[in-house]
Amino acid sequence: GRWAPEFAGAGRGSLGWLRGLSPSSAPFSQQVSGGCTAAPWLGQAASGDSGECPSGRNWGARSWPESSPNCFSPSRQGLAANPSGYGPLTELPDWSYADGRPAPPMKGQLRRKAQREKFARRVVLLSQEMDAGLQAWQLRQQEKLQEEKRKQQNALKPKGALLQNPGPSQ
Repeated sequence: GRWAPEFAGAGRGSLGWLRGLSPSSAPFSQQVSGGCTAAPWLGQAASGDSGECPSGRNWGARSWPESSPNCFSPSRQGLAANPSGYGPLTELPDWSYADGRPAPPMKGQLRRKAQREKFARRVVLLSQEMDAGLQAWQLRQQEKLQEEKRKQQNALKPKGALLQNPGPSQ
């Protein structure tokens, strides 16, 4: 019921309706792609990554790869990579001791904690690099201004009668 009626029962097997479609057909790009805009074989080469989706030479069902996770991934479509990868159900322990002591952390919790720490260290490092770059840029701008002032001060000055009688400048 979800597929277009003209494709229902259009061939053998569950992907029989896919045979004979071209990349320019509207039902193909809407129904099959699921909104994958990074696929150059759908006409929208947004990311330039050509090795992640089918080649497009044969539009039959056999041209689809075993799995194309990069093309149809939720993150490509603006969704979270794994919505259950964070939150209280994931982060809190599954059990605790009867006397109220917390359970020891599980491997997944330790792995996520290490990933978060690594990410936080990277954020701090990049922030420090940005601050250092901004300070260096400001220092270069100040040096340029000082150099211009020095050049103006060291420029040749008019002398003689022009200093005595500053006439109207032309």
